[in-house]
Amino acid sequence: MRLRFDKTDFLTLVFLGAVSICWYFGKAGDKKKPDDNRMLVSVSGDVDGHAYVDLGLPSGTKWATVNVGAHTNDDCGSFFSWGETDSWKNYDTLTHIGKSADLVALDSVFDAAYVNWGTNWRMPSDEEQKELLDGCYWNWVDDEKSLLVGLLGTSKTNGNTIFLPVTGFSTSTNRNTISFNKPRDGFYLSSVLGAYPDSAFVFSFSEYKKARIAYGCCSDGFCVRAVVNDGTEKHTVSFYVDDFLICRKRVSVGADASIPDDEPPSLYGCKFLGWSDSSFTNVQKDLVVNARFQTKKKTEGGAMVSGQVCGHEYVDLGLASGTLWATCNVGGKAPSDYGDYFAWGETKNKDEYNLRSYKWRNYLTNCLTKYYEDDLKELLPADDAASVNWGGKWRMPTSLHLKELYYGCFWTRVCDFNHSHVSGWVGQSKKNGNFIFLPAAGSYYGRELRLLGNAGFYLSSSIGVNKNHVDILYFTDSNMNWGSMEGRRFWGSSVRPVCFP
Repeated sequence: MRLRFDKTDFLTLVFLGAVSICWYFGKAGDKKKPDDNRMLVSVSGDVDGHAYVDLGLPSGTKWATVNVGAHTNDDCGSFFSWGETDSWKNYDTLTHIGKSADLVALDSVFDAAYVNWGTNWRMPSDEEQKELLDGCYWNWVDDEKSLLVGLLGTSKTNGNTIFLPVTGFSTSTNRNTISFNKPRDGFYLSSVLGAYPDSAFVFSFSEYKKARIAYGCCSDGFCVRAVVNDGTEKHTVSFYVDDFLICRKRVSVGADASIPDDEPPSLYGCKFLGWSDSSFTNVQKDLVVNARFQTKKKTEGGAMVSGQVCGHEYVDLGLASGTLWATCNVGGKAPSDYGDYFAWGETKNKDEYNLRSYKWRNYLTNCLTKYYEDDLKELLPADDAASVNWGGKWRMPTSLHLKELYYGCFWTRVCDFNHSHVSGWVGQSKKNGNFIFLPAAGSYYGRELRLLGNAGFYLSSSIGVNKNHVDILYFTDSNMNWGSMEGRRFWGSSVRPVCFP
């Protein structure tokens, strides 16, 4: 099948002093007018009959203008499992190459682009996909007239464009069965395995989520957008922390594969000392590098302790504000204790948590009586659960303190903290390596304790975006965040106090 072009299919675009040729691509063999079902994309050259675009990326990587197996840029093309070179093969975990070869990055014989398009083409690495992501401005395209749906990237350097159509992905042996009948997202396979078992890096996007580098199952079928093979020899460097892969890089001989200084590896209760092999700064072969740690002193309860105020221990996380955080919740005696539960602005545990039993209820305004009328933004000491129950310099954290804690630590979900059988999240300071543990204490609604062991809700002393909201730090089994939450004023939640030197 061949493409048909006429004189109207070509134009010359002058941008930033550089001249590139742009084609309108249509479906193979169609006889529609040039403006029907076509997308303007930049073409900088041709290798082995396949066009590429130069986006001015720092590495010099050139990207194909269509997917492997496609003839037009609105066609998703063929689907490949990681390490498979035949499209529409059996997409199951028993047959893909990941089960039969000890690979972390694909050799050319297992590379779908290399095998199907020739030796001058290959699948991109995850680093090259990240460079593409960062090197372009991305806009969602949904043209009902032309039926074009996908992501349009415009180079931040030279203005050239690349279009990635929506693809969905395949998990079926049936060629006609895609995971979505009308996919609204795209998944593009890389040549590098991911950090999790049977996973590979993919360039991912959807109508509702920004483009990102994510993980896909190796045995599923994904589309491939190829890059021009520059002939440079590559080696793989894998970084591990406690037998867990945290990063894998595919780099040229002599390149530096270092992890950025602001992203040091972390292991709670330990201080990072360095890497087992420093030769990754001048890569000459495939490397496996392990993080080395020194165990820090801990108390019997497993907490990192820096000192004590009014009989309660604290940890210094090296935060810019100087804030010192308690090692356990109000009502608890150890870091793994859930402690007591408080409605916002109340200072005592109680049997029932609802609007009817709430101290600051106002049925007419549904707002905090005193704090609504006086326009107060923070709890007064008499209404602060930490100040009342612990005394001295202790108080509940403000919204800004929660934000500083959240961004000042690397956070790790743990299922059994210090053999206590208590789950929660450990935060390790980005500044000094000290750590803090927040148990998943759940919260009370009415007389029911909900989400114990699965979630945590930690109150601030700050009113949220309006009088019905309170700022909190909250987490589940899968993620952690901070911010303003509606309706949490009268729920029973945890309090982790702070003090200042």
